[in-house]
Amino acid sequence: MALGVAACGGGSNVTTTSSNGSAPEQPDFTDNRSGLIEPEPAIDSANRASRGASVNYNDPPPPIAAAVKAAAEAAKCTVASFASEKDPQNHITGESAATLSIPPLSGAHNGYWADWGVYNKPVPYKHQLHDLEHGGVIIHYGTEVPVDGVNALRTLWAKSPAFLIVVPDPNLKFPKDAVVVGSQQRWLVCKPFTPAQVSAVEAFALEYRGRGPETGVVAKNVGGDRPAGLPAPKIADQGAK
Repeated sequence: MALGVAACGGGSNVTTTSSNGSAPEQPDFTDNRSGLIEPEPAIDSANRASRGASVNYNDPPPPIAAAVKAAAEAAKCTVASFASEKDPQNHITGESAATLSIPPLSGAHNGYWADWGVYNKPVPYKHQLHDLEHGGVIIHYGTEVPVDGVNALRTLWAKSPAFLIVVPDPNLKFPKDAVVVGSQQRWLVCKPFTPAQVSAVEAFALEYRGRGPETGVVAKNVGGDRPAGLPAPKIADQGAK
């Protein structure tokens, strides 16, 4: 199944596809480019509690907030929402079987969610989906987004990191020059991404973080031994411990 999403940048389209009924695994990648900053994050205690669901389990495509639409239009980005994938409350040990989008935005997921923070390695989708269920907003960037663009995302994260992840996405189906910001069943696409578009990323993050279908949670890490294949953040959210 393929999904074409209109994107900024010369009227081009972002096309996301599934492979054999499941999201393709991400190849190995480490973003260790010279010039990447490691800002000190705020503790952000005031924003760690969930704020009530903006979408429920098994929902059809949810509405996009007017303020998010306006910010996306001003930045020449696009927004879209998606129907729920199957079994969004189920825990699995295998890979995500999501088919509607890459990155996936709902569906069965691993019982261990990824620690909140900034990564320089990809995070398996099966863990990301658990973060989304808890109200997470995940900022994916392609492997060819310039250093100044990644630094703009890291700076934004450090201002108020609760419920946020910044992560490279080397999936071969992910546009190399794009940023895709996902919450449960919604995304914002900026392609090609420039630092000026961080205003749209911020508007999306502020609207949807802490508003996943599982309410009553806080932006804390799961703790315990991290599963094999799940990296630690390059820059940890200190308030999530």
